[in-house]
Amino acid sequence: MRRLSVLLVLVACGTSSDDPCPPGTMLISGACIDAGDSGIPCTSSLQCGDGLFCNGEERCAGGRCVAGEPPCVAALCVEDAGRCDECEDRDDDGVPDARCGGTDCDDADPRTFPGATELCDDVDNDCDPSTLGSLDADMDGVVSAVCCNGARCGADCNDGD
Repeated sequence: MRRLSVLLVLVACGTSSDDPCPPGTMLISGACIDAGDSGIPCTSSLQCGDGLFCNGEERCAGGRCVAGEPPCVAALCVEDAGRCDECEDRDDDGVPDARCGGTDCDDADPRTFPGATELCDDVDNDCDPSTLGSLDADMDGVVSAVCCNGARCGADCNDGD
């Protein structure tokens, strides 16, 4: 009878040091606690870590455990490897995609990246919506109205005169 009650207690507790805490929680003294809970007392950051890389390193601040900053703000995080993968540069223009931390506004077009020459082609070649191409056929110092970058176009409505 005594052996059965001990077994039931072990099964009911369900403690396993191999199971990671779910996202948004921290492992503190063997229990998964909500990472945003500021009521968890601590004296050392060692008491606050959940063992996960991608959600940042939890620390003890002001006697309370606080959640960490994710290390991969704009890149892909690989939890199993404990590292941040760099963004891929799909168009091989040397500038990573803006969607994952780079500055390339069109990572499918190798002619479009910050620093590229803005052309008169209805494409934001330099990733700056305020710039226009430089077509000025009549050389009056005003960019032709056919040069547009989004809704913004040149002011010369008759670039032949």
